Amino acid sequence: MSKAPDVIIVGGGIIGCLSAYFLGKHGLTSLVIERDAIASQASGAAAGLLTPLAESSAPGALTDLCMESLRLHRELVGPLTEESGVDYLFADTPILRPAFTEDEENDLRRQYRWQQKSGMSVSWLDGDTLRRMNTWLPPDIRGALYSDVEAQVEAYRLVIAAAQAAEKRGATIRQGEASGLVRLPLAGSRATGVRLADGSQVEGGAVLLAMGPWSCFAGEWLGFPIPVEPLRGQTIKLAPPRPMPEYAIYHGSSYVLPKKAGYLLVGTTEERAGFVRQVTPEGQAQIMRTVLRVAPVLQEARVIESSACLRPLSLDELPILGAVPGWDELYMATGHGRKGILLSVATARYMAQLIATGHSDYDLSPFSVERLVEPRRRS
Repeated sequence: MSKAPDVIIVGGGIIGCLSAYFLGKHGLTSLVIERDAIASQASGAAAGLLTPLAESSAPGALTDLCMESLRLHRELVGPLTEESGVDYLFADTPILRPAFTEDEENDLRRQYRWQQKSGMSVSWLDGDTLRRMNTWLPPDIRGALYSDVEAQVEAYRLVIAAAQAAEKRGATIRQGEASGLVRLPLAGSRATGVRLADGSQVEGGAVLLAMGPWSCFAGEWLGFPIPVEPLRGQTIKLAPPRPMPEYAIYHGSSYVLPKKAGYLLVGTTEERAGFVRQVTPEGQAQIMRTVLRVAPVLQEARVIESSACLRPLSLDELPILGAVPGWDELYMATGHGRKGILLSVATARYMAQLIATGHSDYDLSPFSVERLVEPRRRS
C-alpha cells in the first residue's frame, strides 16, 4: 500500500475484518494486521450461533445489542455474499431450550414472559407436546421454551467473506505481530500507527484494536489494564446418527446444533485455562456428558473432529467498545465472550461509523472503554 491507510486494525478475526468492510463503505481504507492468519483464532473455530435469547436471559443493554446485531446479520447476508462470492451458510434455526427440573422450568417461564412482552416470536411447549413431536429430547422433559427468531452461520466462511469483501473495498491484510503504538511526536495523545515485533512500524490515520483475548496485553501500551481474559471453549463435530431435526437444542452452556453443511456441532466448555488452546480429554468428556442428557440419541453418533478456541471474556462479561480515553484516534473492540460472531455485525458497523464520523447511530455507552478507567479515577 503506497498511501498510508486511513485506519490500522490490529486483529484479523471477524471484528477486524468486518470493521474494515464497513470502513470501506465510508470511503476509508484499512490495513488489517494479523499475527497468524485470518480467522485462525476464535472467529474461525466458533459455532456460528446467532442466538441472542440463549446468550442473554434478561432484558437490558446487552440483549438489545444482541437483537440489533441479529437484525443486521439478516440485512448483511445478501450484500456480503454477493460482494465476496462466499456463501457462509446463513440459516434460520429454531431453538428448543428444555427444562428438566422445576427450577429450570421456572427460570425458562420467566424468560418466556419477558420475551413475549417484548414482542419476540417465542412459545412454551409442555412435556406432553414435546413427547408427541418425537424430538431428540429425553422422555423426562418437563417443557421447553421455543424460539424461531434465531439463526446460525459457518463462522470461518463468514470471516473469509468479510475479509474478501473488505479487500474489494480497498482494505489490505498483512501478517505481523503488534508490540506497541506510535504516537504523534508533538501531541503525545494521538495514535498514528502500530509498532511491530520485528522492529518496524506502520502508520495511518487511526488505530482500532480488535485483538480478542490478547487485548489484555494492550494495557501496557495504554497505561491502564484491559480486564479481558481467554475463555477456552471446546466443541465436537459429529456425524448425525439419524436425520437431523430442524431445530437446535440449547441447555445451559451446552448445545446440539444441526449445521447446514450436514453435520452436528455440539459443545461447549467454559474454561479459564490461560492461553492454552488445546483440546483435552476432560473437556471432550464433559461435552458428551452434558449433550447426552439433552439428546440421548447422540450416543450413536460418530465423532468427526474436535476443536478448541479462546474467546475474549471481559471482567463484567460485557463487550468493550469505543474510543480509548486519554487518546485521540484510538479505538477498541473486544470482550465479546461467547457472543463474538453474533455481535460482530453491530460492533463492526457502529465502530466503523464512530471512527468515520465521530459518532454512532447506536448508543454504545453501556460498553464504553471509559468504564475501565472510571473506578481508577474515583479511587
